[in-house]
Amino acid sequence: MRCKLCGSDHVKSIYDGFIRDGGLGNYTKETVTMLQCEDCDVIWHEAVIGDSKNIMRRKNIEILWKGVLMRKLFIGSMIEKF
Repeated sequence: MRCKLCGSDHVKSIYDGFIRDGGLGNYTKETVTMLQCEDCDVIWHEAVIGDSKNIMRRKNIEILWKGVLMRKLFIGSMIEKF
C-alpha cells in the first residue's frame, strides 16, 4: 500500500471498525480500516461509503482536505527552516 499524498510505502493500519457516515448517529454498515502514512502522517481509508450521489461529494471533500494538508505541510516546512 502506498500513501495517497506523498507516495511512501511506510503505511500502517491505525483503526479497524465502524466510522461515522454523514450525520450524527449514522455509522457505516461494515468496518473500515483507517491507514496512516508514517512519513507525512496523512490518514485515509479505501472504503467506498454511502450511496452513489454522495460519492462525488465525498471525493470533492477529499480533494479539499488534501489541499488543506498540502498547505499545512508547506507552512510547516517553511517554519522549520527558521
